[in-house]
Amino acid sequence: MVSTHNLEDTLQLLDFAMIRDAVAQYTSLEPSKVLATSLTPKFTADEVSALQSETREGITFLNESGTFNLPSTTDAADFIDRAELGGVLTGLELFTISESLRVLQQTRSSFVNERKATPLLYEIASDIPELDDLLQQFDSKISTRGEILDSATPDLGSIRQQVRDSYQQAVEALQKIIHSPIGEKTLQDQVISIRSERLVLQVKSEMRPDIPGIVHDASNTGATLFIEPFESVDLCNTWRELTLSEQRETQKVLSNLSGLVGSFAEDIRIGLQLTARLDFIIARAQYSINSGGIAAAIRDTDQSSPTEISLLHARHPLLAESAIPISLQIKPDQFIFVITGPNTGGKTVSMKTVGLLALLHQSGLYIPAVNGSILPIFDGIYADIGDQQSVVGSVSTFSSHMLNVISILESATPNSLVLLDELGTSTDPEEGSALAKAILSHLANRGVMTIATTHHRSVATFADSIPSMINASVGLDGDTLRPTYKLTVGVPGQSYAIPVATELGLAPAIIDSARDFLDPQMVQYEGKLSEVQNQQDQLRILLEEAVRDKAKTEVAKQEIDTELNDLQARRDEIIQTMRRELSNQYEKTHKRLRRADAAASWNSPSGEPVDYDAIKRARKDLESARQELKALDAMAESSRPKGNRPLRAGDSVSIRGLNLHGKITSLNQASQEAEVAVGEVKFNLALERLELQEHPGQSVTESPYPRVSYSLGPVLSTTELHIRGKRAEEAMRQVEEFLNLALRDGISTVRIVHGKGSGILSSSVGKLLADNPMIKSYGFAEPNNGGTGVTVVELN
Repeated sequence: MVSTHNLEDTLQLLDFAMIRDAVAQYTSLEPSKVLATSLTPKFTADEVSALQSETREGITFLNESGTFNLPSTTDAADFIDRAELGGVLTGLELFTISESLRVLQQTRSSFVNERKATPLLYEIASDIPELDDLLQQFDSKISTRGEILDSATPDLGSIRQQVRDSYQQAVEALQKIIHSPIGEKTLQDQVISIRSERLVLQVKSEMRPDIPGIVHDASNTGATLFIEPFESVDLCNTWRELTLSEQRETQKVLSNLSGLVGSFAEDIRIGLQLTARLDFIIARAQYSINSGGIAAAIRDTDQSSPTEISLLHARHPLLAESAIPISLQIKPDQFIFVITGPNTGGKTVSMKTVGLLALLHQSGLYIPAVNGSILPIFDGIYADIGDQQSVVGSVSTFSSHMLNVISILESATPNSLVLLDELGTSTDPEEGSALAKAILSHLANRGVMTIATTHHRSVATFADSIPSMINASVGLDGDTLRPTYKLTVGVPGQSYAIPVATELGLAPAIIDSARDFLDPQMVQYEGKLSEVQNQQDQLRILLEEAVRDKAKTEVAKQEIDTELNDLQARRDEIIQTMRRELSNQYEKTHKRLRRADAAASWNSPSGEPVDYDAIKRARKDLESARQELKALDAMAESSRPKGNRPLRAGDSVSIRGLNLHGKITSLNQASQEAEVAVGEVKFNLALERLELQEHPGQSVTESPYPRVSYSLGPVLSTTELHIRGKRAEEAMRQVEEFLNLALRDGISTVRIVHGKGSGILSSSVGKLLADNPMIKSYGFAEPNNGGTGVTVVELN
């Protein structure tokens, strides 16, 4: 496991403190800010996955709710501790705690409302203790200025009114003296002062005998005496006694509330800790959104060899939009990454970008890159990075770097990431390059993923000959000789010493002499390297275009997938709505037809002619509704998967809701999804949305929707039911059946003959009809037509 010393060194070298400060800016509470400024990466898969899941849900929460703002409050931790020890808090201190309780309440409700979208955050929020009753106690007794409210106790308001009245009476007595002739003569100043919590007048020393009273104080010069006249003493005593009563009543409220805080101290602390954690998670999410970050795909490290790093258009998080994106891949079989190139060309920035993104990822933050980027979870990240501009080649500098390298070699494992800047410099070039080769070989043999920068061409040549190593380079623009800050993978860096010296104005004769000293093979190598560099640049442009096209395809695929879901949902809903409406129409038409049939088969007492045209129209409407229901059944059936066998890879299918056809390329039975190729585009679709392309002779499964059908019995032959002499239970069943048949056949009025007898049947019929929604009205028959022995019923 990584040592704390080396981790802190790495965090400092990679400027991680600036990331902490950036996250802290998005926090609302002081404890959350502390969590942000002490943010530390984790080094196990479970811990990193948990942090990333929290941040992902935080982003979901912000996307759903739009914002998360907590009111900034004073840290109440000290007040809570003091209350728990039995201390009595002031009104302002208690109000601070009440504001903290309000934050807990707001936080809990915010995340509880997003339970489905953010289950992890909901789980944290649901553990925040519900202290609404305690908050209500504060709100009913403490004002927003920390004052005890008059209503805090039954007597406090009355006592305060008496205090005001007694004070006013004492003041009026003193005002009377002030405005009297003796007052105008004896007073130094016509104001009322307070000394020793008593109301006094400022009397000239020489006039002391003219104002009898108690002397409470004197001015520095002795020219003024502060006297409480005898006529106001009793009034002032009353005022002071009532004031003390008010203070005792107020102190009682403060003591009680402080005691409540003490008894709930642990719950309040837990709530504050959980709220701070949620605020910190949202701050990580807000930082990730504002930095344009994405969640890097996680690849677990293998115990025997390094795993893959794949960064696409990754930017240094502290350089914002000014950063030049880099793309690189460190594979399991090529895990020593050697970057060469000129000073200020961007070697160190590229290396620090990888290291800092790994720290962000393992701290639960998104990384500024594009989708498809992959990062493993390292068990340690070690760095030896120096300021290239300040290196003077002294032995002490070399020794310092070498001590760091030795410490790193002792701590790093095959699951670590090692960053070595300017390896082998600050000493003799030949010995330095030999040491660099040996160190890289040692790391390669141990399988430690390493990114190293170097100026030594021989080190780049060496890396080109080792299968587990790969070269990369940064360069200068060939025309302007300015840094491009672009990272080219697979090619060592060119030497720009002579072109730069020429551009800076070194004498042409010296430049020509330098060219003569160059090894001809080196000149030829530089020419070939320049050609390869140009080819790499072209390939890089094509790769970037491919990456952008892939990202656009992914977005288009997601949009089509969303449209498919929406379209299918709308289609199913429309079909169901139409079917319900048609079923209702079918039922109404069928009812009309039944009544028409009944009218045709039953000789109407009124002798009115039968409307055979109405019967024909009803039958026509009925057949039309039946045909439309069949059409809807067929449409619904077409949106169901066909075939009697499960779908398999290679099957030709159509996609429900769209006129699209494709072929299944792979199946995932666990998730019940399939990858379907439609032309050049592939979709991940639920199996229930796929329909096997039918071949001739295949049977079509029956529609899952029920058909509407009716079975009509004979038309009711009478409008009168006789239940005399029957038991009430049996009679009521016959009444219900009789009423249902009458309603079915369109009969509007019926008679129930129950007789007078004991009244049991009559009463039972009345109760049954009273609760029946089919009944329009009912009552006894006319006296000459059965009277109370017959109930006449009108049906709806």
